[in-house]
Amino acid sequence: MIVHPAFAGGKECRALTSQLDLTPTILALTGREGAAVERARQGLRGRDFSPLLRNPEAAGPQAVRPATLFSFDMLSYSDPKWAAMTIDTRAFRTKPPAQQQEVLAAHPPDFRNRTAIRSAFDARHRFSRYFSPVQFNTPKTMEELLAKNDLEVYDLQADPEEMTNLALDPKRNGDLILALNQVTNERIADEVGTDDGSSLPIRDGKWAFPPLDERQERSSRGGPSVRTLP
Repeated sequence: MIVHPAFAGGKECRALTSQLDLTPTILALTGREGAAVERARQGLRGRDFSPLLRNPEAAGPQAVRPATLFSFDMLSYSDPKWAAMTIDTRAFRTKPPAQQQEVLAAHPPDFRNRTAIRSAFDARHRFSRYFSPVQFNTPKTMEELLAKNDLEVYDLQADPEEMTNLALDPKRNGDLILALNQVTNERIADEVGTDDGSSLPIRDGKWAFPPLDERQERSSRGGPSVRTLP
């Protein structure tokens, strides 16, 4: 929701946008001269959608971007049985950091569970692939898709309640699935870049924690602390 004295309220815009677009748009709405705005937004991947606010109802769904991307990697949800024995318990949360790390290192979650998500919405279809955080992949064929991902495809125009998963019939809906998968790959390349799991604290299928003394030293210097909890 945007409230700005230069624009009339009570209108909706169908254009697909992303959280990445918020900062460039807010910068444009400050009214600062163009060079200052460009310096402030340098390196940002988002797009300025403030021009649409003058006539928001005239903008089509793809006026800003062809689709929106949703990326989710929450290791706390990787294994509910593991969470019930560790991070969901008060006994674990009240342990000193060093003991927490010992518990996590000795009892890692099952990272094979397909809990990571890459999803795209093109204003009609919602496509999602679910994969293991130790099996990052950028599939291009149906064989690659099905080998390492669980899939969902919903036609929000015909099925707004998402009751019929079109991905369950890859023979009939193969062309649609591959087209949406390609859109997802393009959004990832444009908005994320390399998407290989290297940002996660996992190496060779196991936890990879920074040394505890390094974290404590950074904290004592006033730098950002690194939590042991995933």
